[in-house]
Amino acid sequence: MTIIRNQKNSKRDDLQGIRGLAILSVLGFHFYPRQFPNGYLGVDQFFVLSGFLMCMLLTKSKKLPIFSFFTQFYIRRFKRILPLYFLVILCTVIALYTVFPTAAILQNQMSAGKALIFTSNRAHTEDEDYFEKLAVAMDLFTHTWSLSVEIQFYFIIPFIFLNWPPTKRSIQIHLLCMPFWVIIHLSCHFSDFRCF
Repeated sequence: MTIIRNQKNSKRDDLQGIRGLAILSVLGFHFYPRQFPNGYLGVDQFFVLSGFLMCMLLTKSKKLPIFSFFTQFYIRRFKRILPLYFLVILCTVIALYTVFPTAAILQNQMSAGKALIFTSNRAHTEDEDYFEKLAVAMDLFTHTWSLSVEIQFYFIIPFIFLNWPPTKRSIQIHLLCMPFWVIIHLSCHFSDFRCF
């Protein structure tokens, strides 16, 4: 089994700067919504960065045997995301049952389950309003929709990447980005954001 080792662990300053701006815009949107009405677009910046980084990682790994290609990709992604994500869900559920009233427990049980299986970006009913939920903290798992989209992207993109013919690199790059844009579009369609 071939594993890519001794890769430079240096972080690109330009990507770190974009990530910092995305964080500031999302925080601005949540803490000062009147001053940063479009701050939620920082989430879109994270999606674009994620797609770019996945393209780079998959390109570096494409000469690996197929089993190593998949296992290395998923182990790296899940090792980085899942432990803290599940810890946050666990702490939120504990707080839900110890601090919040019974009405909040009923409201959040289904949302917690959807967060656990990364389907928080489901279609909302007409009675639900994402921004209202944020304002009154009705659904403690509202924010997990973006990570659900990212994990769904991780499940799809390696398969698409492997099925390309090894010709015309520019066409491959465009094809790689296409599923990412489809996922973003579907996420916007199934959330309360009016992206398009």
